[in-house]
Amino acid sequence: MMNDRYLFRGKRLADSEWHVGNLAKTGQDHENDKQGRYLRTVECFQIKPDRGSWQCVDPVTIGQCTGLRDKNGTLIFEGDVLTNPDWLNDVKGIVKFGSEVCGFWIYWGTYYANTRDILFWANECSLEIIGNIHDNENLMNN
Repeated sequence: MMNDRYLFRGKRLADSEWHVGNLAKTGQDHENDKQGRYLRTVECFQIKPDRGSWQCVDPVTIGQCTGLRDKNGTLIFEGDVLTNPDWLNDVKGIVKFGSEVCGFWIYWGTYYANTRDILFWANECSLEIIGNIHDNENLMNN
């Protein structure tokens, strides 16, 4: 569903657990959050739409949802590492936003030099999430 496109995820500072929800930036300096970035979790929107639960997240880990899903039905977020199981070699790409193209795109390293947006790849390939750069920084090197 395209509404997923407006979701964000980030790792909670308190315990490094992933949370998905709406992003908010505050100007307040809270005990665990010097950056002032919060996610309002989706689960709490559904349970208590008027209040919700705010989770203090590490700003480095914040990534927006592309609105697309991989071949297993998992939402694809900025920072996810993808592969195409149909390709014969073990090529991995990172989901990025902006700079090279307008919007989301996949950086395939030196394997594929042409820049295409993620929608092109989602329509042409069976993309599969194998991790993300925040949980395993060396995933692209493996």
